[in-house]
Amino acid sequence: MDLANRVTLITGGRRIGGVVAEQMARGGADVALVYRSSRGEAEDAAAAARGFSRRAIVMQADLRDPDACARVVDQ
Repeated sequence: MDLANRVTLITGGRRIGGVVAEQMARGGADVALVYRSSRGEAEDAAAAARGFSRRAIVMQADLRDPDACARVVDQ
């Protein structure tokens, strides 16, 4: 799947989220990772995405809060 010039928003960098981030980056997408409390794992997933020469950012948010969801999308 060609994901060049796409940005993926992944909620959670642990376990499945980390694998998804790596696969999206492998396919050519830039990655935005949102974590609630597992910053280290999200940073690791972002580093893996950068290993494919993709941009990756990490944001902290509690996505149970609608305002936090809006902030994440705006960023």
